[in-house]
Amino acid sequence: MSGAANGQRGARRDVPAIELQQSVVFPEDVVSVQLPDETAAVRLRAPGGTAPEAAVVSPRGPRVPGSAAAVAPVCILCRVAQRMHMPAGGLQVVFQGLARAHVVELHAEAGRLRVTVEDAVEREEDDSGTSQRVLALLDLLAEYLPRDGNYPDDLESILRMNLRGPGRFADLVAAYLHLPLAVKREVAVCLSAHDRLGLLVTALEREMERFGVEGEIHRRVREQLEERQREQYLRQQMRAIRRELGDEDSPEGESDGRMERLAQAKMPKEARATAEL
Repeated sequence: MSGAANGQRGARRDVPAIELQQSVVFPEDVVSVQLPDETAAVRLRAPGGTAPEAAVVSPRGPRVPGSAAAVAPVCILCRVAQRMHMPAGGLQVVFQGLARAHVVELHAEAGRLRVTVEDAVEREEDDSGTSQRVLALLDLLAEYLPRDGNYPDDLESILRMNLRGPGRFADLVAAYLHLPLAVKREVAVCLSAHDRLGLLVTALEREMERFGVEGEIHRRVREQLEERQREQYLRQQMRAIRRELGDEDSPEGESDGRMERLAQAKMPKEARATAEL
C-alpha cells in the first residue's frame, strides 16, 4: 500500500520546478503554457527521451535560495506531455497534472529551480457537510453559468456527469471556470476536498453578488435614461403647445391668460403638470 493510501507521506525526491505566473494546473488536468525562457528546456529534459516529471509551483513572495518559503507549501506534480520550441523563442509545454505533493525544499541554481517533494495525502471527506457543499456548488453553477454568458450551454451537464468524488469535482470546476487566479491557486494547493468546495462556493457567491451589483447599476442607468427621454418628450410637447397658443416667447408661468388657455387645451396630464410649474 502506498504512503498516500495509508495516510503516511511517501519518500522524498527531487524534481524540476516550474513557476507559472498566470496559469494553474490541477490533478488530472491538461494545460498548455508558453514558458518565456530557454532554461525551461534544460529543466524539463529526461534521460532516454521519456516524459519528465516536473513540479508546478505557485509563487508566494520573494524567493529565498534553498528555502521553500518562496512558493506555496503544496505543488502539483505533472507529466510533461509535450514540448515545442517556438519560432520567436521560448517553449510551449503541455502539462498533465498527476497529483498534489508537499514542497519540502526549493533549490535555485544558475536560474534553474528544483524542488524536493513528498507525496501529499488528500482528504476526501465523505460526510453530510461535504455533500451539502457539493449540492450548494451545483445550485450556484446552475445560476452562475447562464448569467455569465461566456460558457458553453452544456457545461453544467458536463460537470454534473463528472461527479467522481467531491475532491475531483472541485478540481474540475476550478479548472473550467474563469475565476480569479488567486482563487484557482488557493484551490490547487488545498488538500481537503471539503475546503476546496468551500472556496468555490464562496467564490461563486461573490460572483453572483457582483452580478447583482452590476444589474442594479444597469437598472438605475436605464431608469435615468428613460426619465431624461420622457422629460425631453414633454419639453418638445410643451413647445408645440405654446406655438399653437401663440405665446411661444412668453416666460413659463408668467401670464394668467396663458394659464387659462392651458386649462382649456386638451393636454395630457403629465404635459399640463409640467406646464404649470
